Amino acid sequence: MHNKRTVFPVAQTFHAVAQTFSRRRMQIARGSLESARVLNVPTGRRLKTCDTADWKVCATIDAQPFLVAQVFQPAVSPTFSRHRVCLARDLRYSRSPATSPQPCARGQGCPRSVWLLAILMLLPAAGIAGDASTQVNKISQAAEALRTTLIQTRRDFHMHPELSNHEERTSRIVAEKLRGFGMDEIRTNVAGYGVVALLKGAHPGRVVALRADMDALPINETMDVPYKSLVPGVKHACGHDAHTTIELGVAELLSKMRGDIRGSVKFVFQPAEEAPPGEKPIGAALMIQEGVLENPRPGAIFGLHTTTEIDAGKIGYRAGAAQASSDSFVITIHGKMSHAADPQKGVDSIVVAAECVTALQTIKSRRIDTFEPIILTIGTIHGGNRPNIITDEVKMEGTVRTFNEGARKQIEQMMRQTLGGVTAAYGATFDLDYRHGTMVVFNEPKLVEASLPSIRRAVGDANLVEAPKRMGAEDFSFYQQVVPGFLLRLGSGNKAKGITAEAHTPEFDIDEECLVTGVKVMSTLVVDYLNAH
Repeated sequence: MHNKRTVFPVAQTFHAVAQTFSRRRMQIARGSLESARVLNVPTGRRLKTCDTADWKVCATIDAQPFLVAQVFQPAVSPTFSRHRVCLARDLRYSRSPATSPQPCARGQGCPRSVWLLAILMLLPAAGIAGDASTQVNKISQAAEALRTTLIQTRRDFHMHPELSNHEERTSRIVAEKLRGFGMDEIRTNVAGYGVVALLKGAHPGRVVALRADMDALPINETMDVPYKSLVPGVKHACGHDAHTTIELGVAELLSKMRGDIRGSVKFVFQPAEEAPPGEKPIGAALMIQEGVLENPRPGAIFGLHTTTEIDAGKIGYRAGAAQASSDSFVITIHGKMSHAADPQKGVDSIVVAAECVTALQTIKSRRIDTFEPIILTIGTIHGGNRPNIITDEVKMEGTVRTFNEGARKQIEQMMRQTLGGVTAAYGATFDLDYRHGTMVVFNEPKLVEASLPSIRRAVGDANLVEAPKRMGAEDFSFYQQVVPGFLLRLGSGNKAKGITAEAHTPEFDIDEECLVTGVKVMSTLVVDYLNAH
C-alpha cells in the first residue's frame, strides 16, 4: 500500500521545478519517455551527475530518493540555458520493497511515479524552447521593422557629433525619444549629460542594464558621404553614434513588448567615454558615483562596441579578460637652457628625453615577463621654441596597457626607476604624473556562457565568433567592478563596400546593417536574461 510520501513529493517536485523555470506555464505533453527525443536526449541515456547545487530539488519517489539538478544542453532549452535538468540516476527504475532500486531491463516498464517525474521534468522544456523560438522571431521582425528609423537616427547623430562632456544635443534627443517610448522613469544630466531610463515589464522579476556611450572624437571627417559630419574637427570615429542608436532601438522595441518582460530594463546612455582620465571621476566612473547602478541595482549589464575587424551581421565574444586596462602619464624632463653654440653650459632636455624614450622600452623587452602582454607608448613630445636655443624643458605624454594588475603596478615603479637613472646620468631631473585609467574589461564567464545561446538564436551559430584579446581600453570595465557584465563586439565591417578602416581614424565608418543586428541581439539577451531569472 502506498503511503502519502509516494504521491506528495511528486507534486512538491513539480512545484519546485515550476519555480526553477521562472514560473512559466508548464506545457505537459501526453506520451511516454520517448517524448524526450524532442529534446535531443536519447531515451535510456544515463546523464552525468550535476556538480552545481544552485538548482537542486530533492524528492522522494516510491519512498526512494531522487536528485534533480541543473542542466540540459543549451540547444535544448535556449531561453533557459542555465536551467538544465539531469538525474543522479537513470530514470528507468523498478521498485522493490525489500531492496534498493535496481535499473529496469531495457524494454521493461517502470513505476508510474517515475514516468510521471520524467514527463514533468522533460516535457516542459520542449514547450519553453518553442516559446523561445517564437519570441526570437518576434524580436527579429520588430528589429527589421525599425531598419529605416535606425539608419536615420544613426546618420543624424553622425552629422552632429559632440565631444566628451559636451553631448548636450545628443542627450536631449535621447531623452525625448525615451519619453516618447513611455519609459517609466527617466533621469537626465547624470554625470554631466548622461541619461538613465527604466522600463518596467508587465511581470515582476529582476533588473538588467544596457549601456551605450554617446561622445565623439576630435578627428576631422574625410569621407564624402551624405551623412558627413557637419562639425569641423569632430567625428564619430569610434561607433558611438551606432551604440546610442542601437540602445534606443532596443528601448523602442521592448517598450512594445512589456507583456513579455519579466522584470525591468535599465537603459544607460553615458557621456565622456573617450575623455582621458583626470583628477576627478568622469564617464562610467562618475555615472556609478551618481548612482546609475542603484535603485534598482541590475543583476547584470550588457554593452556592445562596433568593430570593422568583424563583418556586419556577426557578433564577437570573449569570456574573461577581453580588453586591457589603460593608464596615462605625463613626463616632464627638466634641463638647463643655454645657447646652441655652447651646449656644455646647459643640460639638453631634448637629448635626455630621447634617451628616456629608448630606455623606457626596455621595461617591456627586458624587465617584465616576456609572456605578459603590455604596451608602453610615448604619444607626444613637446619641447623647445627656437632652433639655436637648448631648451630646458620637454614634456612627453603616453599610455600603458596591461591585462595584469601586478604588472600594472610594476610598470609605474619601473618607469620611475628608469627615468631617475637616465636623468641623473645627464644632470637633469624629471616629474612623472601617472594617472590610473580604466580597468581590464572582464566579461564574467558564467554570464557569457549563459548568453551565447541567446546570441546564436538571434544571429545563427555561424555568425558568432570568438574574438581575440584587445589592447584597446573601455570604461565599461568600471560597471563590471560593481555587477557582472558582458561587452560584445558588434561586427560592422564590409570589405566589399570598402568599410575596413580602424576606429579613431578619419576614414572610419560602419556598415549600417549592423544596426539591425545589434537591436536583435541586445533585445534577445535582455528578454532571455530576465526570463531565466
